[in-house]
Formats: sequence, C-alpha cells, structure tokens
Amino acid sequence: MTLPPAARRCLGFLLLACLATGPGCAHKPGPPARPTPTAETGTPPALPNLQEPVVWIVGPVRWPVLDWRRGLTLARAILEAEYLPANDPRQILIHRGTVTIPVDPSRLLTGEDWALLPGDRVEIVP
Repeated sequence: MTLPPAARRCLGFLLLACLATGPGCAHKPGPPARPTPTAETGTPPALPNLQEPVVWIVGPVRWPVLDWRRGLTLARAILEAEYLPANDPRQILIHRGTVTIPVDPSRLLTGEDWALLPGDRVEIVP
C-alpha cells in the first residue's frame, strides 16, 4: 500500500515533531512559587469596583449593559441600548429582584414610562 505524497509529508512532519521533543520534559523544575506580597500581608489585591450601578437589557440590542443614573427610564434605556429590529417589541419585562413587571409596549409608545432602578434587568421580546 502506498500513501499519497500529502499523507507522507504529514507523517514525516509528525515523526520529526516526535523526535524533536524527545521522551518527557526537557527542562528542570524551578524553585517553588513565592507568595505574592498581598498574600503575605493579608490584604486582597485591588480589583475594579464591581458594584457600579448598572441596568441590563436582555434582547436584540447593541449595548446590553447601561450605567444606571438617577432618572433613567425604560424608554431612555431602550433608546440608549439601541434596539436593533425594525419592528416594535412584542413584550417587555422588567425583572427587579424576585419581582417581574410586565410592560405592554403599546403603552410605552403612547408616552407612559417606567423608572428603572440599579440592578434592573429589562427583557425585550421582539
């Protein structure tokens, strides 16, 4: 049985790679890792503040996470998140902790609006 030239080249490269690496690891283990200064002092490393007030928009939007600010409303959040579909959403839900607030999109289009709170999750169903 003869192998096509491409398969022979592939096997040749595989054999060459096996011979080049040799049996096992070629370097000697270094000294054990030293503890970081923060581990020695007991102070945690500086992390970014993950408690910034935000509002999440779940659905077809360009910007799913918005910074919350006083006076942010549902209509403004949908505009800032840049709702992508050309047609109006079928359903909008505001999830606030364990409470879900259904919003009829037609009421939103007539000018009725809802204030959003930090941590709210707005779900838009196209």
